[in-house]
Amino acid sequence: MKLRFLIFSAFMAALHLCAFAGSPSATVVPTCHCIGIYVPATSLSADPSTTVTVRYRAPGLADWRKGQPLVYDRRKNRFAGSIVNLEPGTSYTIEAERPGELSESLVFHTSTLHLPPPISEILKRKRFIHVSANGSDLNPGTTERPVLTIQHAVDLGTTGTAVVVHSGIYREQVRLRASRLSNPPIIILGAQGETAVVDGENLRDYAFDLNSVRDFIHGLTLRNTRRSIIRATNCRDLVITSNTLTDPGRHYFDSAIEICPGCADTVIQGNIIKFVNHPYTSGGMGISLRNTEGHHMIFENFIIGNGLVKDGIGGENNFGIKGGPYRDSDIYDNTISGCQDDAIESEGGGINVRIWGNHLSNSLVGLALAPVIVGPTYVWRNVVLNCGPAFKLGEGDHLGHGFLFLYHNTAWSNGTQNGGYAGSGGKGLFEHVTGRNNLISNNGLVFYDRRKSATNSFDYDLLHSTNPKRFLEWGAKGTRLSLAAARAMGFWVHAVAADPLLVAPPNDLSLSPESPAVDSGTILPNFNDNYTGKAPDIGAIEYGKKSITQNH
Repeated sequence: MKLRFLIFSAFMAALHLCAFAGSPSATVVPTCHCIGIYVPATSLSADPSTTVTVRYRAPGLADWRKGQPLVYDRRKNRFAGSIVNLEPGTSYTIEAERPGELSESLVFHTSTLHLPPPISEILKRKRFIHVSANGSDLNPGTTERPVLTIQHAVDLGTTGTAVVVHSGIYREQVRLRASRLSNPPIIILGAQGETAVVDGENLRDYAFDLNSVRDFIHGLTLRNTRRSIIRATNCRDLVITSNTLTDPGRHYFDSAIEICPGCADTVIQGNIIKFVNHPYTSGGMGISLRNTEGHHMIFENFIIGNGLVKDGIGGENNFGIKGGPYRDSDIYDNTISGCQDDAIESEGGGINVRIWGNHLSNSLVGLALAPVIVGPTYVWRNVVLNCGPAFKLGEGDHLGHGFLFLYHNTAWSNGTQNGGYAGSGGKGLFEHVTGRNNLISNNGLVFYDRRKSATNSFDYDLLHSTNPKRFLEWGAKGTRLSLAAARAMGFWVHAVAADPLLVAPPNDLSLSPESPAVDSGTILPNFNDNYTGKAPDIGAIEYGKKSITQNH
């Protein structure tokens, strides 16, 4: 059976940058669950106000499904958007169309990427080099005669080699430098059922320092480095899965996993990242994305900050196009808690960035989106618990103009935080933000916008504060706004202002049968197609569905 790793075949060989007749630069970029779409304005219309609709279907199905309309990117004079909630490894037909008298459409075909295979598939490889704390680097690396160091095993390995690290503590810094663009990767994995530890002893800068292509790190325990535990620079098709990483270094951007400039096509899945005896109490990140080339998938990770880490998932340059995930990236199904600043910081270009299904708790900010410079960024079905604000928006006077869509999120707090939508620092400019079907319940403000942007659209949310005097703020600090006044301005015309009647907060934020959020949302094609009842429910958790908990 041919392995179908993301790193082997998906990113480079199956990226599917499709070109269309008469429009060579119109492209789609798939991930496992989403497809980003880019259509030059001249392909459909030179008028940026044009509405470009999208529909899609899987092969063999007669019925088309609607997607969200594409949005106009002035910077590139193009339309962009995403189709979400797709199945991995599946072919789709997509149609982008400008309706009206001069209707024209583009039809194209692509496939979502495959998820990584189980470790049992990796173990079918024929070439292995074994590493043991009782080995010798004079040995050939067989099961009976293992080598002593991971670095020596890597140096011995050819493309396609699996380096199996057995129980023991390895006090070394491993460097991977060889380029293997057209060959299978070297895989470094902890032996099944054993605990292989790479310990930096707070003396070595990194456990793994990577500048390579198509490599895979799996099932190791990595800890106590002076800088980041794993640092990747100029890496493509890197996969980091099922490792336990504890206590990276003391510098501001040191991270458990640091993805640096030149990197693209990264998979970070199923890792446990813990800060226990972190030596620096006002910095560091769980996962950082620093001015990369984008196209990353970060999912099913646990990041436990214990109040000792700045951001769970963060990056830089926050005010540059390549900041944070940058483009065509997915962050989903992660559990993040105890951050001094942002549980998830997605700040930068935000071009077809998708964030969903995360459980974020006990951090200063839930989701920092300040700014989204270009967009579109889609944020849906996240649970934000005891963070304030849940959504930090905008930045300064000139950056927060990108398109941002906030759908079906639940933000609940029993503290004094202002737990809903908020301009960065209370004064950040945010524009082109659309909020629908979000549930916000706290003891403070549910919304404040000091800049009074008229380009935003909020409706069908459930808004609840135990302090009716601190509900909405509009304009200067302390300028309260009643819901009736907001409705007169066109905001929250169909909103629900009531206690959400959740099952058992904070442990269970699902809806009770009596909740006013049930059947009170609006239909959002491609985001809530499978709703039950008369209409979609408000919040991250449809009534009767499993709650998004800290353990997912």
